[in-house]
Amino acid sequence: MTVRFRWWRYTALPALLLLQGCMPRSVIVHDGLDTTVVDQHTRQPLAGVSIIDAGVVVARSDAQGRVQLAPRRTLKLEPLMGEANVMLNLLACKDGYAPQPVAERRGWNADYGPSQVHREVIGLQRGQTGYQCPQ
Repeated sequence: MTVRFRWWRYTALPALLLLQGCMPRSVIVHDGLDTTVVDQHTRQPLAGVSIIDAGVVVARSDAQGRVQLAPRRTLKLEPLMGEANVMLNLLACKDGYAPQPVAERRGWNADYGPSQVHREVIGLQRGQTGYQCPQ
């Protein structure tokens, strides 16, 4: 009994995807943060600020208002010439304050290229927004 190596089983799917113009690419899910969140008016650090990505809390500020979050990437199957107008951002949210977008990327194919770590101080402004921060 002979066992033959059937190379086509292992190359057919990648070849088919390439023939259709698709290839796996590493894309940015969100950039990172290494910053402090403060009250815009008093400049005092804010503890317990939620950092939200697509409705999910991915980080919270500590007692000194510090937030550290590593950039996140994923592997995605994309057309070779696939262009997309993307808007990636993290949202800083705390009850009693207006939510603020942070770590933004916008534009055509903004999810490709190198990730960044945003280091600007985030100032939240008090206000009644009607927006309920996810817990």
